Amino acid sequence: MIHLSPYLNFNGKCTEAMSFYKECLGGTLELNPIRESPMAEQFPVDQRDGILHAMLTSDHIVIMGTDAGLPGGHKEGNDFSLCLFGDDEEKCHQYFDKLAIGGTIQEKLAKAPWGDVFGALTDKFGKNWMFNCRPKP
Repeated sequence: MIHLSPYLNFNGKCTEAMSFYKECLGGTLELNPIRESPMAEQFPVDQRDGILHAMLTSDHIVIMGTDAGLPGGHKEGNDFSLCLFGDDEEKCHQYFDKLAIGGTIQEKLAKAPWGDVFGALTDKFGKNWMFNCRPKP
């Protein structure tokens, strides 16, 4: 099954923002710091105290976020992506390939350091998409 969720970039305020959303919506909040990631060395030193990935889950609500920088830097309007995530790798590839038509692939859909299949693109309308598929065991 594949789900759609907003993926928000907070430019240094991810913990504060996601904690606020948890207070408002309840649920479970996971925070994964950049400095604890195997990818930490890829980030500038001044970003390593930030959050690489946050996920708030409450009922059927999923909000994800990060402090990690974006290509071209943080600008109002590019501070979010639509994220398709789930466990159907074939569907992830189908959606990725279709949405990439006329757009720009930022990161090819491939196995990521954390073990999932990940990719990112900007569609022909300028909207950012992220894909994260955790293949079924």
